Amino acid sequence: MQRYLGTPNLAWDFLTLADPERWDAYFAAADQPRADGADFWVDGRRYGVFAHDFRQVPMGALLERITERALAQETTPSPSTIKPALLVLSQKEFDDSTRQALRDLRRPDLLARNPLLRTRLVHDRAGEEEPSGATLATLLAAAVETLREHPRDDKLRLAVERTYVHPAATQERAAAALGLPFSTYRRHLTQGVNRVVAWLWDQEVYGKHH
Repeated sequence: MQRYLGTPNLAWDFLTLADPERWDAYFAAADQPRADGADFWVDGRRYGVFAHDFRQVPMGALLERITERALAQETTPSPSTIKPALLVLSQKEFDDSTRQALRDLRRPDLLARNPLLRTRLVHDRAGEEEPSGATLATLLAAAVETLREHPRDDKLRLAVERTYVHPAATQERAAAALGLPFSTYRRHLTQGVNRVVAWLWDQEVYGKHH
């Protein structure tokens, strides 16, 4: 636990133990269950790999679970005491969800259904509140604002803003409003969206203080 608390942006913890069946109940109670299909043999002895994904159950939630179980003196808490696990998306799923969220930026009802709402990134942004479509919209706006950090990226930011933040009726009109040929506008938009997605993915994987 001391190592957990002293390691910033920890994503995974793995532990390998011999005779893993002896440890199944103990580490299941500690939210570090044995990984399916990861057992291996060395010199005729069986070893198991126990793993915890901090992107799914962050440090604070893990401490709450362990404390609740210790106070209750039970290894399996009732479902009502457990907060829903966070959703861990693959990079492709995260990418697709982010691009859909940008398209739905002016539709809070659609944002509220986006898988990003169950990620660590959005829960961190929400703090003690329940994540909502508004939480996700605020996060997306912050990601677009990061394009202001470098003056050369202004053209990318303007393309993204005119398409999603303050959208024109069509992309052709967005290009015209920016005074750009459509092909140039599309190039700027593609680059800008890629930068927004990459920034958000970095925050999801490494934490908001990375």
